Amino acid sequence: MDLDHSVIPVDDKEAASQLMVRVMGWKFLGIRGSQGHVRVNDTLVLRFDDKGADGERKPLHFAFHVGEEEFDAIRERLAAEDLKYGTSTRDMNMEWNELNGGRRFFFGDHNGHSYEVMTAASPPGLG
Repeated sequence: MDLDHSVIPVDDKEAASQLMVRVMGWKFLGIRGSQGHVRVNDTLVLRFDDKGADGERKPLHFAFHVGEEEFDAIRERLAAEDLKYGTSTRDMNMEWNELNGGRRFFFGDHNGHSYEVMTAASPPGLG
């Protein structure tokens, strides 16, 4: 079983979609109704939805398992966007840390959502 898509509430579907395309290297599929569609991989699309965005939504967290080269490329693209990243969702110190034999860092978007990028997957049962 694979996750097909997830909807992320945002203030501006176009801006949120384009930011993640630039930073994560994903493919922009376009705007459909209230949603900006972004292809993450062969099986997953993220939909950035501004319908009913009222500022009272709770921030979401997403973690992405990537290869070593992709990890470094994402950090470089964050720096090019002048976006901070760090060792936790609260510590944007422009550093990464080690976990489960790999590297990881966190960054946030303008909607309060946090993203974790890691080179080692979470151990079974802890994800």
